Amino acid sequence: MRVTLVATLSTVFALTISCSALALWQYNDARDRAESQNRHIAEVLASAASAPVVFGDRAAANEIVTAALKSAVAISIVDRQNQALASGRRPGTIELPPSPSRSAKVGISVLGPATRIVMPIIVTNEVVGWLDLTSEGESLSTLAARAAGVAVILLIGAAVMATLATRQLMPMLMGPLNKLLATIEGVTRSGDYSLRASSSSDPAINRVLAGFNQMIKEVQRREATLAKTLTELEDARDTAEEANRAKSDFLAAMSHELRTPLNAVIAYAEIVEEDLAEEDSPHVEDLRVISASGRHLLTLINGVLDFARIEARQVSLDLHGFDMLALVREVEATLRPLAARNGNRLVLDMPSRMRPVILDSTKVRQCIMNIGANACKFTSNGVITVTVEEMPDTECVRISVEDTGVGMDMELIDRLFKPFSQADASTTRKFGGTGLGLAITDEFVRLMSGRMEVSSTVGVGSKFTMILPQRLPAGVTGAQRSL
Repeated sequence: MRVTLVATLSTVFALTISCSALALWQYNDARDRAESQNRHIAEVLASAASAPVVFGDRAAANEIVTAALKSAVAISIVDRQNQALASGRRPGTIELPPSPSRSAKVGISVLGPATRIVMPIIVTNEVVGWLDLTSEGESLSTLAARAAGVAVILLIGAAVMATLATRQLMPMLMGPLNKLLATIEGVTRSGDYSLRASSSSDPAINRVLAGFNQMIKEVQRREATLAKTLTELEDARDTAEEANRAKSDFLAAMSHELRTPLNAVIAYAEIVEEDLAEEDSPHVEDLRVISASGRHLLTLINGVLDFARIEARQVSLDLHGFDMLALVREVEATLRPLAARNGNRLVLDMPSRMRPVILDSTKVRQCIMNIGANACKFTSNGVITVTVEEMPDTECVRISVEDTGVGMDMELIDRLFKPFSQADASTTRKFGGTGLGLAITDEFVRLMSGRMEVSSTVGVGSKFTMILPQRLPAGVTGAQRSL
């Protein structure tokens, strides 16, 4: 009896240890496989969503979401600006936290019975968006309780039989599953979707392996389709860029051809105007209209030519030292008639002396003229203040033009420096212009390693600020970065 008791207790003890170890292994294995499978599905979905995110294709993104919701609880696809392209959630499922953002923690988190994966969408080593996938499954507490229950039943039911059965069944059960896990890890590690799980003699396990192989085959097909699509998009992009370069070359050539006769028209009109002015002819005013219209048209053509050069990457800097204060006074003399035309008062606020700067004076003058002319155009019976100041801490100079005009809202400020951009069609009809001045100014400032700052309030006014380095030696420009 005592020997039997000892043997029984020994067997029970050994079985307790074995069942506990088996329960713990099953718990960890189930958790790891679930996380691995969910992560792999998330990687496949992130790969499939890369093209829709890059091109803002909401329809394609919604198709991915619809397909994913057949097995997932919820999915959300957002772009790099944290704007949701597509999202979905099965009715009656758990409530989810907000969608991910650039600061969201990437990884796997457990939400009760569900697992949430936040994964970046990467194209050519650049994060273009985020994928938030939540898959529902058994909770960790359920898995733990089930494993403990199995251990208790095995202990109470048949200790020796359970031990023998375990020894016989475990190799048969875990062999194919380990092979499947090895295949999954191989696919995840190498990205080779041609790998397949080997078949098993057990029909049930064989069906699982066949399903996995079919899934990998479908992923491989979609990966090939995506690669082909990306190639086609790259070819289309190259074609569009070539067409854009051809357009810029055409605009540059045409602008040159238009400027030559137009300069002649303006010159002859001014000569005739001077001659007729001495004779007190009534046609003098007509000639002044011709000259003014010609100069306005020449300004528009010069803007188109500058923009064409920018797009063709043909802009260069003529760096030399000059007196910034003298240059601003010259610009102020040119702007004063424009300001007076709308009843505005032009004010200069700058120091009496300033160290010479080394920049491209022509482009600096054009930038100040563009901003100042805009202020004169969009302000009536107001004040326009031009401020120049040194920034000793950064070896820069700040030039700002502040007006009390119509002002702008944030939507307009966001597209302010885009070519041909104005508030709306009524702005063009009322104030004129092509919408190129600020775009050219922004490019010139960046070319000189500077930056633009804008602040504005509707109905109150706007303030444009250029921050430029005081000295820009040759070879240290922003040309390579911006143009």
